[in-house]
Amino acid sequence: MYHILHPLLRVYRILLSPKASGARAIVTKNDEVLLIRNIGVNYWSLPGGVLKRWETPMMCLRRELKEELGITIRSADYRYRLGTYESAHGDHTDTIHIFVIEIPSFYYKRQWELDEVRWFSRDDLPENLSPATSRRLAELKRGEKNIVAEW
Repeated sequence: MYHILHPLLRVYRILLSPKASGARAIVTKNDEVLLIRNIGVNYWSLPGGVLKRWETPMMCLRRELKEELGITIRSADYRYRLGTYESAHGDHTDTIHIFVIEIPSFYYKRQWELDEVRWFSRDDLPENLSPATSRRLAELKRGEKNIVAEW
């Protein structure tokens, strides 16, 4: 049923939300990064989601990581904000906040809304990364921080 609702939810969001904000994380452990593949999507991306009205980007990220992966983020896990990015879609613009999080364990528990979750070595990433995820991981590799740019 989710396969049917997922595209409808995207259309609803595009038509009725002139601006949306989201938060995503580059979740790391040692030299590995945790990537997700959403249901019905062929590319790997960073975990995260859309902010609710009352949430800060970090509150959203904590909620999404707990819901999607069973990962609880402590303040010690937060390393820094990689950047804030704008993504224009016709008559609306999305803002995406990216954080770098180092977690103490490789443990996660994939929930129903994800098709696949996997740890990848930073030197051996999958070929089918989303273009934005590829750019964010390249920025991380270069040591960039507090970026303000297009998605």
